[in-house]
Amino acid sequence: MAGLGLTLFFLTLLALSEHMGFRWAYLCASTILTGMISCYVYGAVREWPLTALAATVLAALYGVLFVLLRLEDFALLVGVGVLLAALAMLMWVTRRLTPSAPSGPAP
Repeated sequence: MAGLGLTLFFLTLLALSEHMGFRWAYLCASTILTGMISCYVYGAVREWPLTALAATVLAALYGVLFVLLRLEDFALLVGVGVLLAALAMLMWVTRRLTPSAPSGPAP
């Protein structure tokens, strides 16, 4: 359901941008979808801290996407930089994860 909402963002943005400026349309579409997905997350987890985290991450992603859309000449360069930074952060956070060993006797 959240994935469907994320894909409907672009359709909402297109529909709104026909009647108002792109910036206002983007703000409205991202606010609508962030609110909808946040309500869905709260319904699934019933915890406000996790809901606030999901809403913050989603709002940050929409912010990055807005900046990328406005940087016509440097969009690819900035986009790759953001993806590299996200990968580096993910690698740093998961650096000490190891697979669990089976809990039975060794063969």
